[in-house]
Order: sequence, then structure tokens, then C-alpha cells
Amino acid sequence: MEIKPEAPRKILVITDGRAGNEVQAVSLAQAVRSRVSGATSQVLRADIAQWMQPLPPAILHRLGLGVSSLGSSCLKTVDRFDPDLIVGAGRRVAAGVAGISRRSGCAAVQLMDPKMALGAFHSLIVPAHDELSAPNVLTTIGALTQLNSETLRSEAAEWQDKLPAYGLGVLIGGPSKSAPFPEAEQDRFVSALIRLAEAHSLLITPSRRSPERLLLNLRNHLPKNKEHFFWDGSGENPYRAIMGSSEAFLVTADSVNMATEVASTGKPLHVFELPNLAPKLQRFHDSLAQRGASRPFVGEIEAWDYEPLAEADRAAEWLIERLGWA
Repeated sequence: MEIKPEAPRKILVITDGRAGNEVQAVSLAQAVRSRVSGATSQVLRADIAQWMQPLPPAILHRLGLGVSSLGSSCLKTVDRFDPDLIVGAGRRVAAGVAGISRRSGCAAVQLMDPKMALGAFHSLIVPAHDELSAPNVLTTIGALTQLNSETLRSEAAEWQDKLPAYGLGVLIGGPSKSAPFPEAEQDRFVSALIRLAEAHSLLITPSRRSPERLLLNLRNHLPKNKEHFFWDGSGENPYRAIMGSSEAFLVTADSVNMATEVASTGKPLHVFELPNLAPKLQRFHDSLAQRGASRPFVGEIEAWDYEPLAEADRAAEWLIERLGWA
């Protein structure tokens, strides 16, 4: 049911510019807007001074530098927009979001662990694998996303002349602090894809972290006798079209966002497991598997059903109730 507040609500999203963080914050803002009549939102990327970027948010907050850390142009936009709610995404903006909330009196919700006092925020929405607990905290399975079957079908329709229909979506990440991806594992992954390519049309999209060695090896060895799609990094990334066109997925274990987005489609999610994952990343994958959304990749592509994740919707409903906008 649509909510009709007395005055239009204004939501300001403040991010550190990292794509994964921004997608989550925008998804939450969209989910709130869809439930609150007349609500508007704007996205603002903070211009954090280089010398402040390494400083822990708790230190910036304690020294009263949180607001100034966002940059003067950012603060002018905040004052001009005069938000009712600030949605912060990314550790580097956490102190600034808390500072603006304290200065202006507007509510602030921070996504992910801010690495500072939780009481500095009206609300926090964090993945369960971060293991935070407080009265103002909602925990979610993985990242927030507004992807759904309807929007993905629309994206797929725009690429229908370029993508094989009903293929296997292959979402490739890369090494990170939480997930080493050594060359031996890269070779194992490529070998698995070459075997799968004999029976499936592969719809492959790498990420910025994907090792060039892995991608080159895969391009050189994919069989030529079957229709495949391999995004080469030029032009628009058909990531969402691949999500809509694929009937099942293989995703490398290093990415929370990619796995969460696949789980929001309700389609089979096969996880290519990697050794020595950080404990919190392993906890995330365990939670997806326990929910029935994912299975470890064991060489074959399986089919099964589960209830798609809709964590942005659940978070929006929780937040609206806490704000008293219901």
C-alpha cells in the first residue's frame, strides 16, 4: 500500500563513489521512494580529501572532522537539498553522514559496518556476515539490490540479437583481500568453463578485478563450435541483460554483490569456491546455501527453485516503520 505523507520526503544518497556501495544505497532509496508517495532522491558522491581517506571513521567522528571530510561542494549540495533522510554507503563517508545528521537533525541510515559508534546513526543496515547487533541495526543476507525478473527481462530484450538465449551466465570477479584467487585456481576455473562450453552457451562478463591472464586464457581456449558471448570491456556492459537472458549462473566466490544479485533472480546460483576466503565472506556464502539460493559448483549445472532474495524491499519497509513514515 502506498504511503501518503503530509509533505514530500527528500532522500539524499551519499556514497564514496565505489560502484558496489552506490548500487546498494540507490537500491534502498528506490525501494523507500516506491513506498512513500511524492518522495524524491538525489545521489551525491563525496569529495574526500586524500589525507583524510586513510583515517578511521571513528577518529574523524571523535575529532569533529566528519562533516568537513565530505568536501565543500558536497556540503553545499546537502544544504541546498535539505534532506529528510541521508543514506550513507561506504566506510569513508560514515563519519560525514553521522556529522551531517547531528548538525541538521535529519535522520541518517548507514549501509555496511561503519567502523565507528553505531549510536551515531538513526539506523544501520548491514550484511549478517558482518556480525553487528544493536537495536537500530537490521541485518540482511548479502548486499541490497533492486534487480527483479521484470526489469531483467526488459534489459535482455534490448540485447536479444547479440546474446544467446537461455545460456549459462558466468560472472567473473578477481582477487581481493577477502578472497585470494591464485593462478592455480584461475587455471582450474578456465578448465571448468571449457568443459561447460561443450554443452552450454556461455554468457561471460568479467569485472574490473578479473585477472587479464585468466581472461586471455579463456578467450584462447573456448571452443569455436558453439555460440558464446564474451564481453571484452568495450562499450556498455550487458551485465543486466546477461542476468535476464541466462537460465543459471556460475559466479566466482570473491564477490558478495554478484552472488546476491543472482540470488535476487531466483535462478540457480553455482558458486565457484576459492580457498582461504575471509571468515565473513565464507559466512555470507554459507547463509546463501542454507537459504537454498546457492550450491557449490561441482562440475555440472543443476536446476532447482527457491524464493528470490528481496532484501532492499525488506530493508525499506523496516526503515520506513522506524522513521515513522508509515
